[in-house]
Amino acid sequence: DDSAVCDDLVNLRHVDHHAVQRNLQVRFQQHHIYTSVGPVLVSINPLQSLPLYTPEVLDRYSKQEPNLGPHLFLMADRAYHQLLSTGRPQSLITCGESGSGKTEATKLMLIYLMEKSRRRGEVLA
Repeated sequence: DDSAVCDDLVNLRHVDHHAVQRNLQVRFQQHHIYTSVGPVLVSINPLQSLPLYTPEVLDRYSKQEPNLGPHLFLMADRAYHQLLSTGRPQSLITCGESGSGKTEATKLMLIYLMEKSRRRGEVLA
C-alpha cells in the first residue's frame, strides 16, 4: 500500500522525495517526531513540549520494552550496549540547522546515558 506510514523509511515501498516527505509529515502530525532510516534517526523539532522525555519514557527504553518506536533514547541505548559488548568507542552524531534542537537532543542522550550507567553502577569513560 503506497499510503502506508512507517517508522523506518527503509520500509517504504517506493522511495522518492514525495513518499519520504509525506511519511515524515504524517508522523509529525501524529506527534511522532522521530523516524528511522536504518541506523540513522531523523528528528523534526516539534517547537513545543511533548511528553517524550519523562522518567517513565526513559525507563521504558532503558528496560528495552518491545515495540518502542524510534527515539533519542533508543539511539543512546544502542550505542551504550555496543560500547559494553564490544569495548569499542561509540559515536552519536547530531547535525542540523541552527535552532533545530541539536543541543537539546545531545543533552537528552547524555541524560539517558548517565541514568543507564547509574542504574548499572558504572561510570562511562
